[in-house]
Amino acid sequence: MSLIGGVDVPVNGDVHDGATAIVPDLGPLNPALAGVDAELRIGARVGATRVDEIRATFEIPDAGITIADAPFNDSGWLASGGLDVGVIVPFGETFSMTLASGVRYTADLKDDDSAIGGLGLATINDTGSRFSVPVTLSARWDF
Repeated sequence: MSLIGGVDVPVNGDVHDGATAIVPDLGPLNPALAGVDAELRIGARVGATRVDEIRATFEIPDAGITIADAPFNDSGWLASGGLDVGVIVPFGETFSMTLASGVRYTADLKDDDSAIGGLGLATINDTGSRFSVPVTLSARWDF
């Protein structure tokens, strides 16, 4: 389970949810969208990600060793951040679609060497940071 939260910080301009640029006609990008207006939005995010404990089973067949369900990483909160870019396309006064993507970073997981350290395997879980590139397509109805 992951819980992601954060605060949007303007990158440019005086806009609460980040920088915004009006795109008056998407026709040059795609003729099927001629006459459709959109908003390009850029936003930065900083937050924390909650991760659950990770357990693993290790087998060393030549030595006849099996460590079942061993602790590998502890649960906890990790720093996260990223930069998002998206386009909001209104389809009337109360409905819009958003396509967004960005780069996200999540800090290292906290390793748990209690079951594997004695076998010389303590360094195999020393990292866990990651970059991801989520792509989001969403719809919004305003009432």
